[in-house]
Amino acid sequence: MDLLLRLTGAAGTAFLLEKGGTMRHLLSRGHLQLDVGRENLSLLLETFARRVREQGTIQLGSGSISQEGEETVFYFLGAPVTLWGREIGIMLAAKYGKGFSQEDRYVFSLVLAHLERILLTTEPREYKLFLDNRLVLPDLPAPVQNIKFSLDLRELLLSVDDLIMETLDTDVCLLFLPEDAGNRLRTEVLRVREPEWEVEIEPHCPADTYLFSLVYGEGKPLLLVDIGQDPHFAGCRLQNLVACLMAAPIVAGEEKLGVLLVGSRIPGNYDQDDLKTLCAFASQVGVLSELAASANYWEGYQYHIIESVPAAIISIDKKGYITTYNSGARELLGIPDIEVKGYHYRDLLAKIRAKVELDEVFPELEARIEETLQKGVSYERWDLQVPRRRGNSLFVNLSFAPILDYRQWIMGATFVIEDVTEKRQLEISLQEAEKLAALGELAAGIAHEMRNPLTTIKGFTQLIRQNNYSAEELAGYTRLMLAEMDRMGGIINNLLLLADTTRVQVDSVDLNQVLEILLSLIHAEAILRDVEIRYRPAPYLPPVRGDFNELKQALLNIATNALQAMAFGGILTLSSEYRAGEGEAWIQIGDTGCGIAPDIISHVFNPFFSTKEEGTGLGLPIAYRIVQRYGGRISFDSKVGEGTVFTIKLPVIKEGEGS
Repeated sequence: MDLLLRLTGAAGTAFLLEKGGTMRHLLSRGHLQLDVGRENLSLLLETFARRVREQGTIQLGSGSISQEGEETVFYFLGAPVTLWGREIGIMLAAKYGKGFSQEDRYVFSLVLAHLERILLTTEPREYKLFLDNRLVLPDLPAPVQNIKFSLDLRELLLSVDDLIMETLDTDVCLLFLPEDAGNRLRTEVLRVREPEWEVEIEPHCPADTYLFSLVYGEGKPLLLVDIGQDPHFAGCRLQNLVACLMAAPIVAGEEKLGVLLVGSRIPGNYDQDDLKTLCAFASQVGVLSELAASANYWEGYQYHIIESVPAAIISIDKKGYITTYNSGARELLGIPDIEVKGYHYRDLLAKIRAKVELDEVFPELEARIEETLQKGVSYERWDLQVPRRRGNSLFVNLSFAPILDYRQWIMGATFVIEDVTEKRQLEISLQEAEKLAALGELAAGIAHEMRNPLTTIKGFTQLIRQNNYSAEELAGYTRLMLAEMDRMGGIINNLLLLADTTRVQVDSVDLNQVLEILLSLIHAEAILRDVEIRYRPAPYLPPVRGDFNELKQALLNIATNALQAMAFGGILTLSSEYRAGEGEAWIQIGDTGCGIAPDIISHVFNPFFSTKEEGTGLGLPIAYRIVQRYGGRISFDSKVGEGTVFTIKLPVIKEGEGS
């Protein structure tokens, strides 16, 4: 895997195309697959693989993909993988930026040799485990990937080995990493002047030898100007490769990471200044490793946060390719991430479309995604009911937001899909329960209001049947009975008005004119209650749509309530105002009465709810229903002991609109 990392560079990918046609993804770096799309790259690789299979040797090749008017050239390296003399697949590597060199061909041959050795010595179960845990990081930004890989000390040192070789005139550069609880060290060859020298290097070294007990154990650097003159290295195979060497410990904090060793075939080629330079290299590698471990911790921490969010989170890059697809998304959509990551978001929409019946929404959904990607527009809580082709409907909230870099440039977009089905079902159940409760209150109110006049009429009827009354007495009783019947008729008319079953004449209505008529209707009662009326009409008030008489009735009901709230006199304020910004006409009716207690505020507009002994509790509900009928709203502010202000808001007729 280390050789593949070195081969693919900063942005590349490696595959194993098995004999049956299955393409195993072994490793990715950078955004190669995301930039061009996994399917596009696969087509190029399969075409190149046919050429490799026909030639039967290591092949170099190239190809290009055009997207959005831009052409990207890719370079390929491939060779057959054989086992017991029989081809079992094709190893492929791809990258862009620059082509593969002859040295890359050599590294690729080492990869093949190692792979074939692994296949020969590995159980099938272990090989499957290797494939299942292959290194695939296509969804991380390139800088984060570099940090991720830099946790491997060998990878870190490979990135600077050219500099080490040039600075210190080195023939051999080795890395020793602790194994077996630090009792021995594994040798990693970073660079040798001649490839055949590798066979002379021991794969493992005991940690208690002079060199490693000093450098690794005690953390002290070592300089040997002539290895042949030092008895500690008698019989050491390094003598066959180098004449002088330097070694420096690699430390991160208090943790011992390994030993960096360089050697030269020229005796006395290194001095103390060179040793200081090597120690500086080792120190920097240790610091970078420590920083990388910290960065990788936070990257993993963020990954687990996203995975643990109980909502679907999907992110795409600027070209629309999916980079993040969390567990919530997998659970909600029922599509595995192997079919989503690296693919375009339109491919995901196609898969979702096959599962739900929501064809009319997809054009708007795609338009919103593009608007987020191109213009950085955010959308919050787009409510959708999603009928599934199999099973019950889903209720979801969709939110869209752009991903911005430090320059506020758009890098991509994130989508959050929240399943609110259970919440909506609970809301529907509560609404049904509230409707039934309201119906029960309405029935109880009607029964109460109708029972009183019916009781009166029944009583008079029984008296008339049981006694002989004069015509004058009967006329008196009859008048009372007719009055109770009129009262019942008034209740029924109010209920019809509340039920919105009456026919009305919708026209252009001047609310200032309605207020002037209202003043004449309440003037007498205001005098009787010692109430001062203050009238403040707006100088300009556009007309509203509605029925003149109904709107007058609504305002009269509210004004009557206000007068009744001022038992010991006060001030009644009537005002109108044009709110151009909202396109509304506002009417305010305020009193300085007793105010509304906090515990009954939520019941003010309920039918038959009243705090007055003789009130029917229909005045405010009827006013609310009338205003709502014409697209308006009623709100109020109240303080106990100070008074209440009702605000009626109605949309005005815009210029050019008919009445």
